[in-house]
Amino acid sequence: VGITSLSDEITTLPVSEYKLETGCKEIKIFGLGSDGSVSASKSTIQILGEKTDCYAQGYFEYDSKKSGSLTISHLRLSDKEIKSSYLLQEANIISINNFSFVHRYDCLKGLKKNGIVLINSIFSSGEIGKVLPKNYVETLKKQNAKLFVINGHKLAGVCGLGEKINIIMQTALFKVSGLLSEEEFVNEMKASIKKIFARKGQAVIDKNLKAIELSLKEAEEVDVNSLVGKTYPAARDKDDEFYRNIMKPIENLKGNEIPAQLIDEKAPIGTSKFEKRGIASLLPKWIKENCIQCGQCVLSCPHSALRAILTEAKEEGFKDAMGLKGLMYKIQLSPEDCTGCGVCSKTCPALNKALAMVDAAEILEEEKANYERSLSIPVAKQTIFSTDFAKGLQFERPYFEFPGACAGCGETPYIKLASTLFKDKMVIANATGCSSIYAGTYGSCPYVKDENGNGIKWANSLFEDNAEFGLGMKLGNDYTKNKDKCTWIIGGDGWAYDIGFGGLDHILASGENVNILVLDNETYSNTGGQASKSTPMGSNVKLAENSKRTHKKNLGQIALSYKNVYVAQVAIGANINQCIKAFKEAEKYNGVSIIIAYSTCINQGFDLSNLASEMKKAVDCGYFPLYRFNPDEGKLHLDSALKEEGYFDFLKGERRYQITVEQFGEELLEKQKEEAIDRYQTLKNKSSE
Repeated sequence: VGITSLSDEITTLPVSEYKLETGCKEIKIFGLGSDGSVSASKSTIQILGEKTDCYAQGYFEYDSKKSGSLTISHLRLSDKEIKSSYLLQEANIISINNFSFVHRYDCLKGLKKNGIVLINSIFSSGEIGKVLPKNYVETLKKQNAKLFVINGHKLAGVCGLGEKINIIMQTALFKVSGLLSEEEFVNEMKASIKKIFARKGQAVIDKNLKAIELSLKEAEEVDVNSLVGKTYPAARDKDDEFYRNIMKPIENLKGNEIPAQLIDEKAPIGTSKFEKRGIASLLPKWIKENCIQCGQCVLSCPHSALRAILTEAKEEGFKDAMGLKGLMYKIQLSPEDCTGCGVCSKTCPALNKALAMVDAAEILEEEKANYERSLSIPVAKQTIFSTDFAKGLQFERPYFEFPGACAGCGETPYIKLASTLFKDKMVIANATGCSSIYAGTYGSCPYVKDENGNGIKWANSLFEDNAEFGLGMKLGNDYTKNKDKCTWIIGGDGWAYDIGFGGLDHILASGENVNILVLDNETYSNTGGQASKSTPMGSNVKLAENSKRTHKKNLGQIALSYKNVYVAQVAIGANINQCIKAFKEAEKYNGVSIIIAYSTCINQGFDLSNLASEMKKAVDCGYFPLYRFNPDEGKLHLDSALKEEGYFDFLKGERRYQITVEQFGEELLEKQKEEAIDRYQTLKNKSSE
């Protein structure tokens, strides 16, 4: 890009200036953040650069949210030296790694004559013609292109790779492109996998090697000439100026064309509802006959995509509300905001699950219509069930919805809970990190306004000064008419345990009426999972490749030493009602409060759909005990028991500890266990005083 005038209008330089020579292959790969597409693309261009006589370059395009957003890999092969880097305008080969992109973006724009297209799809070669948009079919025929499909998510499930489809799509891309012989690319990919995943253990290596073998046979060629294509109705435009000027161009991959003068340093709240990303390959289907109406699925959903509706209206698909005569009840999904993480289904405590994960194509259109209709249904205000429990709190609207966090994120349920409890009274100082990215990336804001136009006040500060920043916000409110506001200082363990600890400690000692929420996932999650002072001994993460040799800082004990600070440790998936109680007590306490919230994370290395059960295992075995200390009572409440026999079962279920066992044995983990039990006994002794 270049600045072409004093008006600061941003335009792209003429594409014609950068045409490559004829002896060139250009490849574009459309991926979903965190599906591994970018990593696989880097591996692909490295292999091609080493195994061909061409000059090679990889250039990558993705936004700050990383997970769940569009990534585009631009790969170039040329028989002449490549002297600049830029986004490709044309491509010989295009890989579309998430089928939802087909309906959102014109991924085939710039497809060259006789090009090759690969699509990850649940639809087979004989079925895809029923759903492929007409403009895609027209482009394929006009360019005399070849089309291949492969069900990457199905194969990933078979191989135990979850949502990581990168090796599958990389194998299929090599296979259908003919850029290298099968023997060449298979050998190179296997060598790359063994090198890249060495620190993640043999089990991970084996899963990826299996993915190569299965993927070689699964790509199906589609008879392009037989395709007719489907005409889809044009998307209804939103009546919102910010959406039209900023968000819509970004959605249409024209963000670089937005004039600079339209971009303000402030952004409206409640804009994430416009995104409707539709990225889920699986969606939860509500089975009303099985539902016990506990509300746990609603509160545990990391993306606010589930909503409990209570109404007097006799609506189709509802059931009688338990304990509320004359009212009807339903769990309604917002399917285009769901990430398909499966947390809701796994969290459901009903004997026969009330939420079943099904192929998105089965229910997407029906649930889109149901969701739109639900927005106009008059909602009943129930008063029987207390908001001290999930049963009553499920009917309260959160002021935080549809964040662009990783599918199955363990942090967002806590922020959603706080926003539901304290609503527009909240003033938030947010440290830089994951929580500032999914909450404050320009253009998409998950904090919402209510029917009165009121919402949460939010601002982002740095790692090192967020605690002081939050105190400043609180003191500022004291000098205005906003004394009824409650200040929340929010950040991850990288901020609270490490870089911002000095400021945090200062606030703990201040005696001011502020609340601190530490989203503790035990790594620097936003930058790829590096060790922090919250990382436990024996955890194998970045910057601790030999496994961490020192114990986790006991932040809770440090806070308890002040005697006048409210301190709690919570894990929403382990004990949701204890978590609610802690948040309410913290906000009510007239002084400093700190809540340390166990936040499961993709960097821990387990299936994130098991958010609730993983947290419960961590709590039950003593790895992360639950407690509350309220200075007004002067007593510590230990809210979890200790079943230490489950300690190693928990540790060995996560990749960060599996690697340690494989490489160094169990000695470090034994020491970690001893420390954890000692911490638990210290808490137990305090609770009996």
